[in-house]
Amino acid sequence: RVKNLIADFNNEAILSATGAHWEEKGDADWWNMNTDTRSTAIVLDTLVQLDPENKLNANAVRWLMVARQAPQCIGHGVLNGAKCHFLFSA
Repeated sequence: RVKNLIADFNNEAILSATGAHWEEKGDADWWNMNTDTRSTAIVLDTLVQLDPENKLNANAVRWLMVARQAPQCIGHGVLNGAKCHFLFSA
């Protein structure tokens, strides 16, 4: 099962110049923090535990670091800052 899960993660990863990430199906649900950033962080956390040598790990970290600078994290609202702090402080 673990091999299948890792294979699914590898197959669903979206690669770009900014790294690797995973996307939510449908529209992002900002109210419940269901975003591509959150999904990528969850997948990365799982991959680090199950497959620490996976080449996508470093690319996912790179993508998250770029996402950290996104407007929704830089906004003036406390909620925006709190969401980004929660996602990037582990």
